[in-house]
Amino acid sequence: MTYNRNWLMNIDKSKKSKVRVADNLKVEGTGTVKVKRKNGQHATLENVLFVPEMKCNLLSVGQLTGYTVIMGGDAQMEVYDKGKNLILRCARSGNQTFQVRLDVVEALQCLSSVKEDETWKWHLRFGHLNFKDLQQLSSKEMVSELPNITRPSRECENYLVEKQTRRPFKKQLGQRSDWKWFIQMCVDQSNPQQ
Repeated sequence: MTYNRNWLMNIDKSKKSKVRVADNLKVEGTGTVKVKRKNGQHATLENVLFVPEMKCNLLSVGQLTGYTVIMGGDAQMEVYDKGKNLILRCARSGNQTFQVRLDVVEALQCLSSVKEDETWKWHLRFGHLNFKDLQQLSSKEMVSELPNITRPSRECENYLVEKQTRRPFKKQLGQRSDWKWFIQMCVDQSNPQQ
């Protein structure tokens, strides 16, 4: 399961459902994710669920039906595709999960132009700088060899995710007993001689 739309190729938005993790997250489609292996070759994970509201990517053992999964006694997991090609290998971490670092080949948008790719390249080079400021850098020739920047047709998903606010602050404190405890704790913390 992934929240990153750019990883999915051949996305099928007709396959929608819900996922029960901690809450009922909506599945917006399925697709294929292409992974670059250490030897430079590519492997594909098929039927990957696209769940935009997820906070991290999950690789569910149940979703690996059709793949060969080997969990050895040496706290290691290996996943092979139907052609017996190794897709991934990872060690078990301290909290009994297998954390995998994948080098994902992002899906190319079939209608994207070279010009838009150039704009995105400079957007990423400047650490997700907004396109208005990139256009200003380009038009005023503030950076040498910066091409003419045009605003792309889609937004930067990574920027939008990071821009979202976290949890709101409480507008009111709890009951007065909680407030007295808070004041007492502050007094105790500020007077270390006692």
